[in-house]
Amino acid sequence: MHQSYKHRGARSRGGIGGVILCLIVIGFGGFLVFQLIGWFRTTNENAAITQATTLGVATLSAPVVLDGSASITGIDGGLAGVVYRRGSAESAEYNAVLNLPTLIVNTSYEVWMVKDGLADVQSAGILETRADGTFAKVFSVSNPIEYPNVVIMVEPNDGVSTPSGNIVAQGRFTDIDD
Repeated sequence: MHQSYKHRGARSRGGIGGVILCLIVIGFGGFLVFQLIGWFRTTNENAAITQATTLGVATLSAPVVLDGSASITGIDGGLAGVVYRRGSAESAEYNAVLNLPTLIVNTSYEVWMVKDGLADVQSAGILETRADGTFAKVFSVSNPIEYPNVVIMVEPNDGVSTPSGNIVAQGRFTDIDD
């Protein structure tokens, strides 16, 4: 009589638990590698910054970003409009939209950027009349931090490049520390 034996094979120990353990070990290893790469990168960047600063090669400072608006108040104390400003300490672009009375013949509204204490003024140009009756102007100014004040004056159309002093509205930018 011939007896046959069934081979049952080696039984897997752990089953799904072993797979999960393997994935955890691999995941933890990947996490450690990622952390080490980040640590080395940060350490090298900080060393380079320290060396450049020590040698006087680089001065690190955050650029001044100008992004704000000035409410423009009329001589009657009411809101006449707004001037938006966006740019840097070196140069900024402005967008003025104002609701002002209709002008008499041979006059214009001119925008003036003014330093504190009236130390200096810079013309930003003549406001243009829009179809809806408001006045607008897009303009740029160099060194805008030095000119925080916006003044609107009625100017005669006589070609003179100095302000007349006939102020009809004004405002001030407050998007930077004074």
